[in-house]
Amino acid sequence: MEEPTTEKKSEFNEQQFKMLRLHQIQNGANEAQINRDFPKWFDCLTSLYKELIGKLTADEKDVCVKIIQRVSIRLENFNSAAECYNGLYNQNTDGTFRNLKSELFAFDCKLRELSDKHGFSGRDESEEMF
Repeated sequence: MEEPTTEKKSEFNEQQFKMLRLHQIQNGANEAQINRDFPKWFDCLTSLYKELIGKLTADEKDVCVKIIQRVSIRLENFNSAAECYNGLYNQNTDGTFRNLKSELFAFDCKLRELSDKHGFSGRDESEEMF
């Protein structure tokens, strides 16, 4: 006679840790944006992209990859030490600062939009927290 098997549900909920990671990444991105730390801002945004990638459509991934490629090139050409004097960026050099800041801001907004669209912005009111 076989013993009945009972299914056990896992007590571990990855969603809570994912939301914590997203929160920490977004805080890092906000801090880097305020401090004009463009490499850190970009690193935070690419980390956010990696957290979202599993839910993105092929078209959304293509858009993000193109932005990542453009920003990578701009970052390689951006010399923050040469363009920074007494904490103020020389925004008249060749527009690199302005272009890089605009690209990063657009990428940030796009990722936050995708995060909201795919349900990563917060829990559903009908769901229990724990």
